Amino acid sequence: MHSAFASGYCDWPTLQNRIGEWPLYHYAVHFWPHHVIYSGDTLDEKTWLLLQQFFKTRDSGIGDSYAAWVVALTPSINLKDMLDTQPLYFAASFGIESLIRKILHTDPNLDIEAPGGRYGSSPLQVASFRNRTAAVKLLLEANANPMSQNRAGQSCLFWAVLTKHTEISNLLQSHGATLTQEDKKRLSRMQANTKQSGKVSIQHQRGGPDTSFPTFTPRSWKLKAVIKRRAKLRGLHSETEG
Repeated sequence: MHSAFASGYCDWPTLQNRIGEWPLYHYAVHFWPHHVIYSGDTLDEKTWLLLQQFFKTRDSGIGDSYAAWVVALTPSINLKDMLDTQPLYFAASFGIESLIRKILHTDPNLDIEAPGGRYGSSPLQVASFRNRTAAVKLLLEANANPMSQNRAGQSCLFWAVLTKHTEISNLLQSHGATLTQEDKKRLSRMQANTKQSGKVSIQHQRGGPDTSFPTFTPRSWKLKAVIKRRAKLRGLHSETEG
């Protein structure tokens, strides 16, 4: 891992300086997951070994390179929440199916319900929120709890219903998920507010686990679209050559 990021977790001014000094830093933070996604359904061993080395830096106490990644991805996260957040949480948030499978099949000490992110959400919760249908299927098949709640007491099904992810709502309910009474109250309040304002304020498709990076994320979303287009073109070329 690069020594420039060995100090790991940092404050906002330091993060801005890092981004200014290392032009590819922000791109790498937001887009290595997408490159892994578009590389195929199976995670090759070389990539897996590199990711394992990267994830192990989380155990350093200050998070090292792992923390340097997470704090740029989610600038408002605190040190404790960052250190508590397992790689599976981010794999679920981005919907990296190949990585989810690898973690589920190789980590004997994995806690599939471990809370992560700023709101103490399980991997299944963040996958439900971000409309990662395949990730939700994988986690449910691995016996993730469909009734788990985040730190605010919001369930997986609450987010799926609120964000109108019908397929995920059906998946969760087929595994026994139901809305709690508090979920129903929240949904009623939020839907009423949406009718009054005429818009939904939730952004669940952009980037990775956070959207609080206004200076940089718009360009990142464009770059993500470029990666997708290139991946599609490679697929078309392969079909033509075959």
